[in-house]
Amino acid sequence: MLLCTVLDPRWKEFSYLQRSSYHNHIETLSLLNKLQAFEAKQLAYLHLQELYHNSFGNNFVASPSNIQQEVEKEKKYDLFDIMITNQAITSSSNPNSELLMYENERETHRNINPLEWWHNNEAKYPILSQLAYKYLCISGTSVASERMFSATGHLTSDRRSRLTPENADILLFLNKNS
Repeated sequence: MLLCTVLDPRWKEFSYLQRSSYHNHIETLSLLNKLQAFEAKQLAYLHLQELYHNSFGNNFVASPSNIQQEVEKEKKYDLFDIMITNQAITSSSNPNSELLMYENERETHRNINPLEWWHNNEAKYPILSQLAYKYLCISGTSVASERMFSATGHLTSDRRSRLTPENADILLFLNKNS
């Protein structure tokens, strides 16, 4: 849930989890404090960073000192250099540059389709867009899997005991894709 939230450009700032929004609702504020919900943004970005580095093929461990060193390396690029050379920060050797750019990106309007946003920004965020497609395309219901189990029950039975697993897979594939 945290990964989906942080990868959704509409909610990535967790703006709905501001303590000041709940001062008039003491019970809700107390419950959110117990659930440690206000720390969700930091946890989500740490988890995204870990997943990003695993996808990047780098077993880089995020620590405050490593992040500070990477930010200092980023300062070598300034806006003038980027404008003149027409190079994005992601072209640097810094594996965190894509993450830093995404974190600094502003939230989009809530009516924007997040998958379209990722499609439009795929060149800017190649690794993050793959992660976004992977996690934002997860079906929110179990209907499809329930239908598959039901079809499996209809295709396999005691009377068809000699049906091999491979043939059952093929029959299910044909059943659901015809």
